[in-house]
Amino acid sequence: VIPKPTTGAQADLARGLEMLRDMVGPVNDPERRDEIPLMILRVASSSFSRAALFLVTDGEFVGLGGFGLDPNGRDPGKALRDTHIPLDADTVLASPLREKRSVRVPFFESEWNRYLADRLGGPVPTECYVAPVFASRHVEAVLYGDNAPDGRALGDTQVLELFLTQAGAAMERASLEKRLAIQAGLGELA
Repeated sequence: VIPKPTTGAQADLARGLEMLRDMVGPVNDPERRDEIPLMILRVASSSFSRAALFLVTDGEFVGLGGFGLDPNGRDPGKALRDTHIPLDADTVLASPLREKRSVRVPFFESEWNRYLADRLGGPVPTECYVAPVFASRHVEAVLYGDNAPDGRALGDTQVLELFLTQAGAAMERASLEKRLAIQAGLGELA
């Protein structure tokens, strides 16, 4: 039982921990693994007014989903899914790949950050939060978040980071189960 908080920060932490408790069970449910990106975005919505999740492929970041997007009259989901940024581009998305951890970084001026800002729509942030989602020692996805639409400062992200660890472990288990199933199927053919 979480004690009744006495300050706004304590109340936010209590809400975050309650959400974490509610989300950890479903993220570990094998039948709900396809929902992990949506769960990540749901937890991120408690910290940010705008966020996007990018899949990390062999050579690029590919937009997967998000919220709070306003891509200048375009369909926000389609605009994000059509977003492709090279992994080696000079962009805030590359920060967690270099650092191997979540980071808060200034939204610096570069060609690829201008492209990202256009795809997100709305105001350009001064600072953003970018976090890797690790699965099997590699980065499976990158979460981007900011509060530019409402102008709030970035807040505490501890609960989100705990959830990202759980989500990455669940993604790793799903990948392992898939490989084992493929191997078992190949073994039957031999």
